[in-house]
Amino acid sequence: MDPSTHVDLITRRIIAAAIAVHRAIGPGLLESAYQACLAAELAEQDLQFEQQVDLPIIYRGRKLECGYRMVLSSKSWWWSRSKQSKALNRCIKRSFSRT
Repeated sequence: MDPSTHVDLITRRIIAAAIAVHRAIGPGLLESAYQACLAAELAEQDLQFEQQVDLPIIYRGRKLECGYRMVLSSKSWWWSRSKQSKALNRCIKRSFSRT
């Protein structure tokens, strides 16, 4: 299977799991509640993931620990929720492709 197709399939499964959680518990809860429910949903679907993974920033070839954490991480694809801008997420993605 083409790697991009594999990533697309995993991405669809993760999004479907997030939608299922939102439909089941609705809006207005703390982020920690959604995280716990999403972790349970992903585990139920046999998707391998880790929680609260450190996310270093690569700056001029140096790895800097800045306190960023991915809420959920998959070896095939990662999903992070950040209070920072989309530009930062694009930067992080580029940094990961260099490591």
